[in-house]
Amino acid sequence: MKTRRTILRGLAAAPVALAIPALASETLNLGNSQDVAALIAQAVTVESLTLRAYAVLDRKCELQREVEQLMPPSERPKRIEPSNSCEVDITYEDDGTRVVRWIPKPVDPVHALAMAERAAAIEAWKAERDAVARRVGERAADRLWSRLSRRLEIETDKLAAMVPQTLAGALAKCRAANVVITQFDVGASLTEWEHAITRSALRDLLAIGA
Repeated sequence: MKTRRTILRGLAAAPVALAIPALASETLNLGNSQDVAALIAQAVTVESLTLRAYAVLDRKCELQREVEQLMPPSERPKRIEPSNSCEVDITYEDDGTRVVRWIPKPVDPVHALAMAERAAAIEAWKAERDAVARRVGERAADRLWSRLSRRLEIETDKLAAMVPQTLAGALAKCRAANVVITQFDVGASLTEWEHAITRSALRDLLAIGA
């Protein structure tokens, strides 16, 4: 979390505008200026939305830790081993065929009571945790993160489908893809749509360079 927050802070402090090298702007076909502006605007939307969404995720994680600290000493009830409710009866037919029968045992009232008490204790523990989570704002942060992450996926898919005709557009797309993937800690797996924007950005930049 600290690593990601450090990355996000650095990205947020970086300038959003992209400068085109003078030589490149003279030699490249700039294409339709409205198309270029639309792609760059979409890239900036993805950048800003990424930073906002993962700032909310960081806050959500902080609130989760706060919830754990505010919870009483009681822990989630431990697992109870299931009772052996059946007996196995193995017999053999005259031709040697093995026959396995499962014979139910009578219900153990002590074990059944323990299981029922555990189930009730788990529900009480969950209700207690949910109450604390709502009080500190963790549930609200979780809902906001869900909305923002879904919108981020949609806006990133839109950007991935756009094909830049200029170096400025290609760089804008690469920058947005970089912001999307570098908020992860090292070793974290990317989602399908995160892979898609990365592949798309690299493909388009190589096409412009060629």
